[in-house]
Amino acid sequence: MPIADAVHVSVGRTAVLVSALYLASAIAQSTGGMLAQKFGPRRVFLTGVSIVLAGGIVGGTGQNLTTLVLARVLIGVGTAPPSTPPRCCSCDAGPRSPGWKRLPAACSQGL
Repeated sequence: MPIADAVHVSVGRTAVLVSALYLASAIAQSTGGMLAQKFGPRRVFLTGVSIVLAGGIVGGTGQNLTTLVLARVLIGVGTAPPSTPPRCCSCDAGPRSPGWKRLPAACSQGL
């Protein structure tokens, strides 16, 4: 059964589900590097996974569009920061070539 039918709204109104996910993810993405440096990549990753799990539970039990939007926001927020620590760790790991220069902004700003 399509989502629109399940929550009794028009198909056009369900577009907010995609917008909420992308907006929440875009906002949360910029904090990943900072959080990984402050609390450690493992904690940031596990916290993000926990938020995604909570979003999945909320979405799976949601009965209206508002609850589903909340679930998508949680999923967007939860998936954004964990994608940054692996990049930060890769900036700090591995051998260096003689001409290699570390770009600290790339790791500390989550870019």
